Amino acid sequence: MIASHIEGAALPAVLVYGHGDVCNGEAQELTPSERVFGWNSFALLATSSGAIAASQSAISGVARAVGQLRFVVGTDVDDIVPALRRHLETNGFEMVEIACRGEPFKATRFSLDNPWVRFVCESVARSTRQPPHILPNLAGSLPNEMFVDILGLPTIWLPHAHAECGQHGPNEHALLSVACQAMVMMTELFLDIADGAPRAA
Repeated sequence: MIASHIEGAALPAVLVYGHGDVCNGEAQELTPSERVFGWNSFALLATSSGAIAASQSAISGVARAVGQLRFVVGTDVDDIVPALRRHLETNGFEMVEIACRGEPFKATRFSLDNPWVRFVCESVARSTRQPPHILPNLAGSLPNEMFVDILGLPTIWLPHAHAECGQHGPNEHALLSVACQAMVMMTELFLDIADGAPRAA
């Protein structure tokens, strides 16, 4: 769904994009700050082995798996598949084939000193009456690079979810308390932007 609403050419323009997504904490030896700043995560999305229509009481000779890597700034994206290939061959799995689906999105990192970051943080703190958790990274899972790196636009993501929401899963759900907080937070933020958004990029 795409929509636009323009109240006046002299007012600041805000591009809003909604996306259902969540970050799952793991890597227990790392602090939360270390995970978001320098930790790549890999998720196995689907696997298949054998044929249901002609099942056998033996291990299938062919299996497939689809995974997703979310990576942080500084990861050599061009060497991900070659590095995995080297690892498999070193451990005797030369028969395993690897294929990459399409072009990966690049990870982005936004400066916390940007005036927009301070502006949004102050607005969120006022409306929620609690300090926001600030993360400088967005993993290579969304096309955020188009805004930050190509267009040079300040980009702020405000997630409205909780760690156990099960997004993209069969038990995907939202808490009423989180939804209510999100509506208050975003309404106040838009009002603050209308009152006096920072002009610096």
